Amino acid sequence: MKTLFLIAIVSLFHSNEIINYSLVNTEIKAEAKFEIKKNDGFQGKSLEPLYSIAYINEAGKRFRFFEIIKTDNKLKDYFPAEFVLIEMVNGSQKNYFPLGWETTKITEVDIKKDCQGIINGTIKPIDIGS
Repeated sequence: MKTLFLIAIVSLFHSNEIINYSLVNTEIKAEAKFEIKKNDGFQGKSLEPLYSIAYINEAGKRFRFFEIIKTDNKLKDYFPAEFVLIEMVNGSQKNYFPLGWETTKITEVDIKKDCQGIINGTIKPIDIGS
């Protein structure tokens, strides 16, 4: 009898569209972890890194490497900013991202948010030529 009553209530709610049977993605992705180090000896020279950032994968290993560097005259043709975010890929190869700052006052929250966007694929690198 209780089962029949429960079925009747579910049917009633369902017929009135109170219950929504849509599929919900229950996978909860943990926020990526980043190790951020400020270059305390920063002198303000062109292409000098102000921050070094390592993305720590789920296994606890440094997986991807980023830097926020001081722009030079060539980079200013592409980025109207004093500092830009780059990814170090293979030794001297770099990916440049359309993320920039005018001053050295960059928060770790902003750095993490921008790097998270790169990891998620929502922020794509741009081609600046050779």
